[in-house]
Amino acid sequence: MDTNLNRGILHTIRNAELTAIIGGDCRIGNRVISGIHFLASIHEGNTAVAGGGAHLVENGCRGTNPNVDLLDDGGVAVWKEAGEDNGFIEHHNVYRLKDPYYIDLEFTMTAKSGASEEPAHAASWCCYMNSPINEGIHFIENGVWRYYYNPIHGQAAMLFPTGISDEVKYQQLARHDRNAATPHFGLKPDPMQNFDGVRGFHISDSGHTFDYPFYFGDVRGMIYQIMVDTHKDCRFFLSPSGGGPGVIPGKWNPAWDLMWIAGKLKEGESKTVNIRIAYLRVQTSNHYMADTAIEEYKKFTEEYPIRNG
Repeated sequence: MDTNLNRGILHTIRNAELTAIIGGDCRIGNRVISGIHFLASIHEGNTAVAGGGAHLVENGCRGTNPNVDLLDDGGVAVWKEAGEDNGFIEHHNVYRLKDPYYIDLEFTMTAKSGASEEPAHAASWCCYMNSPINEGIHFIENGVWRYYYNPIHGQAAMLFPTGISDEVKYQQLARHDRNAATPHFGLKPDPMQNFDGVRGFHISDSGHTFDYPFYFGDVRGMIYQIMVDTHKDCRFFLSPSGGGPGVIPGKWNPAWDLMWIAGKLKEGESKTVNIRIAYLRVQTSNHYMADTAIEEYKKFTEEYPIRNG
């Protein structure tokens, strides 16, 4: 099924267990959004994507009228050419479904003619979740499983990788400040700032860290797991209401998001990161979601060894 709305071309692709609709910008409610517009499993017929949202929505292709290509290998490329509006940096997302229950994203950022090395470059992806019973995520911190959820949008949203220095954190956060609405006073602007000098909701410290670049959540009994092939350059961040009103009365749809800091790019240079969604149901009654998440992470690292671990 292909639907052409401006460049909002959508492609339906499948693997052994998943059906996904992936493509470019479509106006859904008050949002213009691209990425994974629909995701369902043979084990859960309702979509994991919140109404009016999408998954792995990359900031460089969101609301920018990106190009959409169906590739010979069955993947879908959603990409935005370099230009003045994006600092002459090309953003290229390739989504591929892999058996039995994976969506792999290969993202490449390329500096074209006219690009400046300064500042460091970053990309982020939003995942608007459809009415999970538990709105938070699970991850490993200092060798122990943690569950984290904050009910206030813009407060204590970001999780940093375990082991990074306070100096690196300070590049993203005003020291001792957990309020995302506070302007940077006297600090050099960075790529994570909004253009008006006020930080986005995600630039607020949760006080938690993750030992490994993955997290998972429980979507109506399904494991929804995100894995990234870099650690120190990765950030996770959450919103309790980013996905809008939920179908469960009185509940909002959370956003389980992530960021990759690519760093400086010289003209002609490209950098790539690999991200995987595993969306599956635990098949045995004596197996826990956390055990399954670790097994899935090990499989991922066999294909994509972790950089900056």
